[in-house]
Amino acid sequence: MTEKNDKRELWGRDFELPVSFVCASNEDILDSQRQARDAFLASWNEVEASKDAIARYCLNRDGDLIGDSITNIFKYVIPTDIFVLRNTDVHEVALMCNYRYDPEHGLAAVFENERLKKIIPQDEL
Repeated sequence: MTEKNDKRELWGRDFELPVSFVCASNEDILDSQRQARDAFLASWNEVEASKDAIARYCLNRDGDLIGDSITNIFKYVIPTDIFVLRNTDVHEVALMCNYRYDPEHGLAAVFENERLKKIIPQDEL
C-alpha cells in the first residue's frame, strides 16, 4: 500500500519518493510501520551516508563493467521509493533503487533501526 510521496534531497539531487508499506490487501498499516517510516525520515542523514556503501556494492558486484571508482552514483543507481517492511520487533525500511547492471531486480538498501544493515537485490526482501 502506498501512502504518500516524500520529497527529499538525496546525494545532491531532489527526489519525490513514494512511501509504500508491506501489507496484504486485507491488512492495515501497522503503527510500528508508521513509526519505522517516521524514524527513517527523521534519520535521513543515515540514508545520505549510505551512498559510499552503495557505491562499494556496485564496484564489488560489477567493477569489471564500472571500472575502479564511481564519480557519479546516478550513472548506476537511481532511488525510486521508500519501502516499509512489516516488522513489529525492529524498524525495517528499504530504499529501493533501479540499478543499471541489474534492471530486473534493482537493489535495496535495507535499514534496521535507522542504520544501514545490508544492500541486496530487491527480490531478496
